[in-house]
Amino acid sequence: MTMRKLKCAAAAALLSVAGSSAVAADVVLLTEEFDNLTTLFTSGGWLKNNFSTSAPVGDGWFKGNGGQFAAHAGGPDAYIASSVYIAPVDINGYPAGTADGFLRTASVDMSGPTTMSFWTRTLTGNLYGESLYVGALVGGNDISLKAINENAVIGAYPEAWTKYTVYLPGQGVIGTPLGGRFYFEYYIQDTSFAGNYIGVDSVTITSVPEPGSWLLMGLGVAALAGLRRRAMV
Repeated sequence: MTMRKLKCAAAAALLSVAGSSAVAADVVLLTEEFDNLTTLFTSGGWLKNNFSTSAPVGDGWFKGNGGQFAAHAGGPDAYIASSVYIAPVDINGYPAGTADGFLRTASVDMSGPTTMSFWTRTLTGNLYGESLYVGALVGGNDISLKAINENAVIGAYPEAWTKYTVYLPGQGVIGTPLGGRFYFEYYIQDTSFAGNYIGVDSVTITSVPEPGSWLLMGLGVAALAGLRRRAMV
């Protein structure tokens, strides 16, 4: 086969791979800016629980307070928040015990690889350490994906809106839908000395191509590069 024919064949193969990769491009499964928490937990399909100890109060997660800090996007209070005041208080009105606010996204297909990006922050000059845990619930499994400031170190939780992204490998067979939910857990083991107030905003869940499709694309590019080098020798 001549060099010209080899180039044409390699180009055709690359176009074929590129075409298949285009079909497998990222697909946004869910976006949420927390403009309306009433519909979020009804028609929106999100779920929340307060697992704080000893007669917990509050809902675990609630509408953000723009007076504490403004939302990442939208109106000042267009974010979702949690605080130690979802836990009980002592006789002096101070938080006591464990705060554990559990927030689950609406169900999405987790049969293939998915990512979730979100923004979070706490108060400027917060004197109490904060922690946020992120994971996924799918097929009866609880999969931990990220802990932000797990040890609740003072000053270590971002005090300006900061973006995080977590990756979940495919949990089933692509083409056979498998519902699952990402979750956020505001967990402060002892609210007598840690925890204050955090916000979460601008959540996006995306399905991503299988790594194999990108590998094939890379091989196609490498093949063309090899032919180019050979032609120049």
